[in-house]
Amino acid sequence: MSKLRKIHLGILWGLTIGLFVAIACIPFVVERTMSSMFIAFAILCGGYLLALLILPFILRRDIPPDQRKRPEVPPEFRRIRPGPVTPEVAELLAGAVIVRDGMFRKRRHVHYRWKKSLPEGDWTGDAEVAEGKVVAWGMEFKSVLSPLLDFGDSSGEGKFICLLQS
Repeated sequence: MSKLRKIHLGILWGLTIGLFVAIACIPFVVERTMSSMFIAFAILCGGYLLALLILPFILRRDIPPDQRKRPEVPPEFRRIRPGPVTPEVAELLAGAVIVRDGMFRKRRHVHYRWKKSLPEGDWTGDAEVAEGKVVAWGMEFKSVLSPLLDFGDSSGEGKFICLLQS
C-alpha cells in the first residue's frame, strides 16, 4: 500500500471516527430535549456528508495529474453479464478460483473469483453460476495510489453474491 493511500484512508477513517465521537458527545454538550439533540445529530451528519462530497476534490490534488485516471476495465471483465455461459465466459471461469460451491433449492451455485494485477492496482472479478447461467457478477478495482480511484460495479442476485440490480 502506498504512502498516499495510507494518508487518504487515515483521513477518511479519522473523519468517520470523529463523527461517531461527536455523536456520542451530543447528550453531554447539547440541551437534553429531543428536538435539540435531533438538530445536533442532523447538523453533524450533514457536515459529514458535505465533507465526504468536498474531500475527494481536495485529496485528488495530492495525486499526480498523469495518475488521476483509473485504467480501462480489462476486456475479459466486460464479457461477464447475467445470462447464459458463453464459450468466452467459460474460458474465463476455467482459469478462475472457486470460492464457494453449494446447493440451493436443488440448484448448484458456484462462486468464481479471478484477479488481474496492473501497475495502477488490482482488478478483481466475481461471478456466480447456476444451471449454466451467470446469475450474479461483480468487479472491483483497488488502486495502489488512493482510495479515491477505487471502482466497483455489479449486477444480478445470487446466493453467494447478493447485489442490487445495476
